[in-house]
Amino acid sequence: MLKSKQPTRPSISVVIPAYNGEQYLPVALAAVLKQSFLPLEIIVVDDGSQDGTASRVEEIARSEPLIRLICQPNGGTQVARNTGIAAAQGDYIALLDQDDRWLPGYLAAMSAHLRPDAIIFSDYQIIDEAGQVITPRVRVRAAQMKLPYILLGNYVFLSGTIFARSLWQATGPFDPGLIGTGDWDWLIRLCLKDVRLQAAPIGQALWQYRLHPSNTTRNVELMTRNMLQVLDKTFQRPGLAEKYPAYQAQAYYLAYVLAAGKYYAIGEPKEARRYLSLARREYPKRFRSLQTFISFLKIYAQTGPADLLETGPAALDFGLADVSEANERHRLAKLGQCALLLLKLRRSPAQVVRQLPVVWSVLFEPGFYATGLAYVGIYLRHLVSRLELLGRVWLDNRAVWGRFR
Repeated sequence: MLKSKQPTRPSISVVIPAYNGEQYLPVALAAVLKQSFLPLEIIVVDDGSQDGTASRVEEIARSEPLIRLICQPNGGTQVARNTGIAAAQGDYIALLDQDDRWLPGYLAAMSAHLRPDAIIFSDYQIIDEAGQVITPRVRVRAAQMKLPYILLGNYVFLSGTIFARSLWQATGPFDPGLIGTGDWDWLIRLCLKDVRLQAAPIGQALWQYRLHPSNTTRNVELMTRNMLQVLDKTFQRPGLAEKYPAYQAQAYYLAYVLAAGKYYAIGEPKEARRYLSLARREYPKRFRSLQTFISFLKIYAQTGPADLLETGPAALDFGLADVSEANERHRLAKLGQCALLLLKLRRSPAQVVRQLPVVWSVLFEPGFYATGLAYVGIYLRHLVSRLELLGRVWLDNRAVWGRFR
């Protein structure tokens, strides 16, 4: 009697770029080593750390032969990633940042959905410095990972992705000049090559993204500069601006709004106002929409230690300060109040219910519907993508069962 073949598990190399990571890196390594499905290797690239990162990794590696340490002069996150991937021996690469951590079962769940022609993402949690959960689940939307929508911003982190090493070889390395946004640039390049960016249909968060004061994403000046560099680099590609003209204006508009929210959060109102003015000039129609205030207030709350229940109204007033025309200011104020209420909903539903008259008045504002329709389009595309995925799974299963008949 012939024995049925067991499916071959993919060989996965974990790549962790590290810089001054002795505080959180041991936690990240422990989470990988506790997985039920272990990787082929764990490559830690010490990118010129000034603390005891290298010695701490060497200490752990003495009892954990899967860990391999590579030391190099400081070149930034993207250089460290490139070094680790170039040295990897696995067919697939699992990226993990030094301050994040996988939840139990991450690698086993993700490995079931790997494809050589796709990069696989998963939902995640947001945790604070102490590891306490702030947001139980952030869903990765398939519609946000396709052209032209990915031109509007990066909604995912590579710390929760796995992809074939051959994809990195074919697409080219991460851009070393884009320390804070090299992942977004690389994902755009994947999309331009028609590579599939796919959300794993797991239905739960599989890893944790840690927010703390030394996050690269908290470096507002660096992130803003890199974000605009990605847009310049992308839309200077021959033919792209002509193919997506409306998305070019919208992409720069959103980048300016996000920069304004970040600068306001770190106490630099002059820079914040400058970027709001740039957003208004870049895309005046979109500026008069709910999206402006949702983006401004949300990034403001994420960047600084802000509590929207306490500081949101002041942030909203700041966003309206340079609107001189009375009717326009009135309309934008209503849209901003609605945005603030939507962002408060998770924290304090009771307060939102008491202010329903404000929400009702906003329903008569044109900008509300323009933004609503845009989001409906995104979710419909997400639904279609899920249906396509289910259809492929059904056809694959049908083909497998057909062999045994």
